[in-house]
Amino acid sequence: MSDELAEDLLAGIDAADEILRRVFAVDVAKALDPTRPRDFERIVERLRRSISRATESTEVEILTKAMGLLDVDWPNLTEEGRGRIVDAVAHAMQPIADRVIGPVESILTARGPDVVRGTRRATSRQVARLGARVGISLTLEDQRIIDHLVRTQAHYVRDEYGRRREGFSRVAREVVADGLGKGLGRDEITNDLVERFGPMAGINRSRAYWNVIAGTYANRSRTWAQLASFEEAGIERYVFEAVLDERTTDQCAFLHGRVFEVGRAQQLYRDVEDSGDPESVVDTQPWIRAGRDESGNRILFTESRSGARTLVAEVVQSRVGQRDALGEFRNGRSTAELAEMGACTPPLHANCRSTINPEF
Repeated sequence: MSDELAEDLLAGIDAADEILRRVFAVDVAKALDPTRPRDFERIVERLRRSISRATESTEVEILTKAMGLLDVDWPNLTEEGRGRIVDAVAHAMQPIADRVIGPVESILTARGPDVVRGTRRATSRQVARLGARVGISLTLEDQRIIDHLVRTQAHYVRDEYGRRREGFSRVAREVVADGLGKGLGRDEITNDLVERFGPMAGINRSRAYWNVIAGTYANRSRTWAQLASFEEAGIERYVFEAVLDERTTDQCAFLHGRVFEVGRAQQLYRDVEDSGDPESVVDTQPWIRAGRDESGNRILFTESRSGARTLVAEVVQSRVGQRDALGEFRNGRSTAELAEMGACTPPLHANCRSTINPEF
């Protein structure tokens, strides 16, 4: 199913949910189960839409003002003058991060507890066959972890806008230089710049980014709630479970079916929360990335804040695009090594859908 078709389907489901709420007074949101793949995708999409609605007008307003600074006589400016204009536009984009972080934090703070409670409710049913009982109400530790996850995502938001400004400065200089090299005039160069960096282009890029923020936050909240519930139920190990379809990544396929210790995974969350540094998650709970080594071989790796890479596995046969095969890997890290690295819980990457289940 394409991303567009999936989104249309989710929109249709949401419309039906709205009818149930308004006409029949049925609160279907409470029925969503974060541990079910389809429900989880609906939760992420709703969260992404809420963030987009809360931030889009701010982005449009600031980007429109910033783009207005680009209407200058580029051919008759000195190189130094062109640089000053580009720097001024980048500076004008600075307020976006400060103005969107507040609404984003408010939305995540409001929605996080719902994800945790829904996960606890689902997990309580899952472990009931063991005769174990799991509380559905949030604990103080749950709330502390949720608060830290909110701060972590806000940190990523600020970093993203910083990368956008740097990217704008670099590419804008290239666009201007290319236009001058072709003998283009003021209006043509300005139009090229606005086309590349105008408000709607910025919003389109942010759409994918907000989906990453929503998915990462929801997945980490869900995983924490599962681990806390397992610990409360006396379950010592969990199984990493990928959603196996054509969208499954090599990262998730490599970990699918591995069994990890609940206590170790719990401690990773606590270590990140105790550090007080939102950026510490990069090293403590690193994402597994896909790329190539110096010889051009496909690999999976983690990358520290300092930029140091650690090999996770070599990809012999990719899993991407296949429904049944799990892919083929070599020189891969053992389960114990993955746990020691902190790469043992979802999300493993942007838009990760994987989850965990108790080992009975």
